Amino acid sequence: MPHSRPQNPIPTGYAGRLRARMGHERVMLPGVRAVVLDDAQRVLLQRRMDTGSWGLPGGAVEIGETALQALRREVSEETGLQVGSAHPLALHSGRTQAFQYPNGDQVQCFAVSFIVRDWSGIPTADGQEGSELRFWDFNNLPENLVPIHRETLDACRRYTGQFILPEEDNESTNNKETKMTKLPETILNAWDAHEGPIVLTTTDAEGVPNAIYATCTGRFGEDRLVVADNYFDKTRRNARAGGIGSILFMTAEGKAYQVKGRLEYHQEGPIFDDMKKWNSEKHPGHAALAVCVETVYSGAEKLV
Repeated sequence: MPHSRPQNPIPTGYAGRLRARMGHERVMLPGVRAVVLDDAQRVLLQRRMDTGSWGLPGGAVEIGETALQALRREVSEETGLQVGSAHPLALHSGRTQAFQYPNGDQVQCFAVSFIVRDWSGIPTADGQEGSELRFWDFNNLPENLVPIHRETLDACRRYTGQFILPEEDNESTNNKETKMTKLPETILNAWDAHEGPIVLTTTDAEGVPNAIYATCTGRFGEDRLVVADNYFDKTRRNARAGGIGSILFMTAEGKAYQVKGRLEYHQEGPIFDDMKKWNSEKHPGHAALAVCVETVYSGAEKLV
């Protein structure tokens, strides 16, 4: 039965020569990925010709190339865009980066991802690796993402300005991240319409709590509640250490909710940029503190 789309683009260059020797056997490929952002902080994804999935522009590094040279070449080839400067985001490796193409070719990627805001041109699919290009909001990404690119997109969401290195076992990292929970619609509505003060509590490495009243708040998607950091020293230290935090808020009807989860500290990236949209000029906030939702309580009752 004929396939409706190609099995996968014929590899060329270094990857092609390696594949010619190894057949379908799994090979390690050094590569690059581009997280291209527009002015609205949406990410550019391409629909792959071989699987129909949406993924990031990028590819293998050729012999003699630097990572940045490879990034510029791949983005130009796949999207028609010209990259100026780019900021290293993360290194992706390990078992979570194993992938099999529809024709049976197996790879394990060892890839460096970059955030690209400095670009020019009109996005144009090459018709060979990608059939379509589209900017997507981080809160509304397509479900059929290239599996190995989910880690990169998540890294961008939690980027704080520091290069993200893999842990000893990427699977442990992924398991930690998958604990994050999307808030039910009822609680999202309660948060969006909350009244009165909001209390943010963080804990240090020894478990000592520190609570503040938060006046500049918002949310990022359905799994993070965000508070602007207006120079709260203890809170900042606890957040940067990656501790646990909780947010307590009340509705107009007097119902209280407490949301608990891992803390993130963002001085760059989509969450920080989103904070600048809803934050006030009086309290500009120089960083965004995000509580990654893991559990939700109303009084003593555990809701999530």
